Amino acid sequence: MRLLETQAVMINRFIPDDPGSEVVVVNDVMEEPHFSNLWQSGVPGEVEAFCAETGVTHLRFPQELHQVRERIFPQVQNEFRTTETANTRCADAIQYGLQHLRNLEPVLILDADMIPFRPFEPIQLLDEFPLWGVLQNRGPVSYLWNGVMLYDPSRLNMGRFNIDCGIVDGVNVDVGGMLHGWLSDNWQSARFFRTELVTLDWIHWMDTHLPLPLRDFFEWQIRTFPIGRPSDIYGEAFVHLGGGGNWEVREASLARERIDRFCDAVLAL
Repeated sequence: MRLLETQAVMINRFIPDDPGSEVVVVNDVMEEPHFSNLWQSGVPGEVEAFCAETGVTHLRFPQELHQVRERIFPQVQNEFRTTETANTRCADAIQYGLQHLRNLEPVLILDADMIPFRPFEPIQLLDEFPLWGVLQNRGPVSYLWNGVMLYDPSRLNMGRFNIDCGIVDGVNVDVGGMLHGWLSDNWQSARFFRTELVTLDWIHWMDTHLPLPLRDFFEWQIRTFPIGRPSDIYGEAFVHLGGGGNWEVREASLARERIDRFCDAVLAL
């Protein structure tokens, strides 16, 4: 909940509220205690209540669809038809949300742990190019990662759009990996967000440009968790709490402290 609340505040602060735009939350939180909800029960109801209170469109993902994935991805690969992992759950939730959006309207996809911390102008970017994302490579396979992606479907060839994970040319790919073919179809229309992986050397190099609360959080995180998924910055406007869904299965108190420190740092900007 803390990440969702913080994301909502920062979206309102840094992303213009374009007339007619809609914020949609796809709620795929497990009902029962699980490492991904920090072993808490009742979180889906808290998410729904927050959306009702803030006027955000709420979509509860039907949990049974994770076991019949062909209803979301009709061409799902056989080995992933009933597989339920952090990757497949994420892909399912995103695709479900996209299926409920208005056709041919511009879309900004944000992962639950991706927070704007500087002004971001989606309409201005789309005036330049209709597709923006984070290029990810697995061997020879290139695709767009799901963490932050902006596109205008009315100006793209959407025929092979498929945000699922799976296997492409014998290579295991993350969420968005099945966009490989779609990206090839739209390569000339795409531009890619600058990616900055947060390390101690990078922090010191960016010292005069990095907001102090974030710098302090990054240094604490690296020294406290020297092994694990670090944070990243994308497009000079979004900060990503790597592993915010706790798929590294940290103890609840440690995971919660990391989330709280991250949110406190972002909200202090």
